[in-house]
Amino acid sequence: MSPAKGPVVLVAVSIALLAGAIAVVVTEMRGADEFPWGIHMITIPAVFIVGLIVGWVMRERQLAEERARAEIEKSDG
Repeated sequence: MSPAKGPVVLVAVSIALLAGAIAVVVTEMRGADEFPWGIHMITIPAVFIVGLIVGWVMRERQLAEERARAEIEKSDG
């Protein structure tokens, strides 16, 4: 798997997991459950997706800064 496709695949899998969790909540959960499993089945994958996207953006930003520094050093030296 190429480095550029890795995050895209992870986001797609995460979205599929989130959709599955929502489907389970809609079809299986009842209002009389003592513990609110439904909210946890949705928020955990959602937080994972947000964390993955934030990490991906931060990594891309860091790589862009490193490329810019290398270009500046190359043009100065």
